This record gives sequence, structure tokens and C-alpha cells, in this order.
Amino acid sequence: MFRQILLGLTIFASFVFASYSLYPVPAANSGEIKIAPSFLMVDGVADSKHKQYGVALKTRIVPATNLELFFSVPFVVASSSYDECLEALAPYDDGSRDPSFYCMEKGFYTGAQNLSAGVRFQALPNVALFAEMTAPTGKESISSQVFELFLGGQYSTKFGPLELGTELGLVYLTENDEKNWAEKQGPMQIAVAFELNYSVIPIVLPYIGGMVNVVLTNPEFRSGAVGPETQGLVGFFPYLGAGFIISDLFSVDLKTIFSIGDDYTELFGGKGRLVIELSFIAHWH
Repeated sequence: MFRQILLGLTIFASFVFASYSLYPVPAANSGEIKIAPSFLMVDGVADSKHKQYGVALKTRIVPATNLELFFSVPFVVASSSYDECLEALAPYDDGSRDPSFYCMEKGFYTGAQNLSAGVRFQALPNVALFAEMTAPTGKESISSQVFELFLGGQYSTKFGPLELGTELGLVYLTENDEKNWAEKQGPMQIAVAFELNYSVIPIVLPYIGGMVNVVLTNPEFRSGAVGPETQGLVGFFPYLGAGFIISDLFSVDLKTIFSIGDDYTELFGGKGRLVIELSFIAHWH
């Protein structure tokens, strides 16, 4: 039961919420394909570090003026193993609990995670509206088994060489139909994101930003039991990075994401979170 509750609380929020881009929709008949290898590290049990290696396939297409479609499928390539977890926990095991509650299943957690698809509409030169849905298409041991809806708006503006993008959205999860899961429905959240980039030279674009998640409700459990209080928890995920333009058709992006807010991250994806993502991007115009 503990394992089910832990998975239910953490797995759906193993990433932070933000749209494909915080800046205006590009010109019609353009788009890009992105291959993004990543490294994730969070605090594990007994002072250990859980590590996960992944890759995401992302794309966006602009079929008409002011209209953008985007898709994303992340894959887990490798992660810390069950045996490594047991070894780290052993010195602290007093025999009163089963270490497998913490270490979960034996072997590596690999495979495809849930597919996300969304649409953005540039309603005004500085204002865009978006809707995104994440469907339970991924492997159950590494993916949420509910639909996730992310709805909101964006505002962006320029100040000479500086460009600012902001976003405000609501995250809503549908009910979990799996009867063997303790959690019936995860909490709603408000997600705020911002990013500021600076054009130093034509081929380098450094940026800094952050994402703030605010939990609005407590999770609902199938048994009616009262679970961990999540309402009011706040997680802050600052990041920094840079884009490098190789040519008109290719670019590379490197980004590092951190986490602040132990109460939030302990329940939603692990404390001490560090993500490094390297993206290889092919563009068409």
C-alpha cells in the first residue's frame, strides 16, 4: 500500500509544468524537431542519489498563421537499480519495514513515458493561449496512468536585446481507474513560468528562467483515507541555459534545472532535483 501511495503522489509530477515555448508562435509553415538527451538526479534513500538517463523526442509544427501544434514523448533509457537502492538502505534497516517499499521493483526502470500533445494560438502580438494534454500511453512503472490537462495563457515582450516570456496555467488530473492504485485523483496545481533571454551575438542566446508550481488541493484516495497534506505546497524550479545556432537549419540547446522547496519536491518527484538537458534541434522554414 505504501508503494502505491508513494507512486501515486510522485510519478505524475516527475517533471515541472511548462509549454513547449514561452515566446510568440513562429511564422506559418515552419517548425522544428528536437532530440533531447537528459540526466536527472534526485535525493534517494539513505543519503543516496537516484539517477535517471533519458531522451525526449519533441516537435512543433506551425500549419497556419498564429497556430502551433506541439508533441513530446520522453523515454527512460536507464536509472538507478533496485540492488543499488537496497545496498544504500541496508545500514539503516532496523527490520521493521520492507526495504522494497522504497526500492520498488528489481531491475532498471526503462521505456516510453506518457505522450503529450498541445496547441497554442497567438491571440494578440504579445498574448497566446494554450491547451495541452498528457495521455497515459507510457509504461505503468514509470508513468502516470491518468490524463493530465494543462490550460492557460502566455504574455511575452521585448526590451531591445532582451526578450521576456511568461506563462500562467492550471494543471488538472482525471480520476485513476486502476483499482489497485490507492490514489483516486491527484491534486490540482497552478503553474507559473517565466524566461528571459539575451541576444549576445547572433549565434549565442543565453537565458534564465524558472517554474513555480502551487498545489491547490489535497489528493483523493480510493479508501477515503486522509493522505499527506499537499494544499498550499510550493515548488520552485529555476533554470539557466543557452542556445547555439549552428546554421539556419540546425541549433543546439543546453539547459540545467534545479529545485527549491523540499516539502513540495519530496512528494512530487524527489528532493534535491537536478536535471541537465542537451537538445539537438532541426528547423524548417
